[in-house]
Amino acid sequence: MKKGLNLVKGELIGSAVKIVKAKNRSLEGLEGRIIDETQHTFVILQNKKRRTVLKDQIMIAYFPEHRLKVEGRLLKGKPEDRMKQKVKTK
Repeated sequence: MKKGLNLVKGELIGSAVKIVKAKNRSLEGLEGRIIDETQHTFVILQNKKRRTVLKDQIMIAYFPEHRLKVEGRLLKGKPEDRMKQKVKTK
């Protein structure tokens, strides 16, 4: 399995991320750690502040290298259901 698919299907809580694209432009550039996840949202901790963002409205990059970018819509759903999800790769 490719590394990117492991991240899409794996546990995201504790991951360091950066929002690189968002429908809400004020969220772009937000960096922090995912501390909670629901079916439709992430809670990101940044400088002791919690920010709740909608998954289907963002694109995130995983730290430390920011090389892997994932559209939030691919991460939508319950974490346990995401493991069963089929993901198309280019």
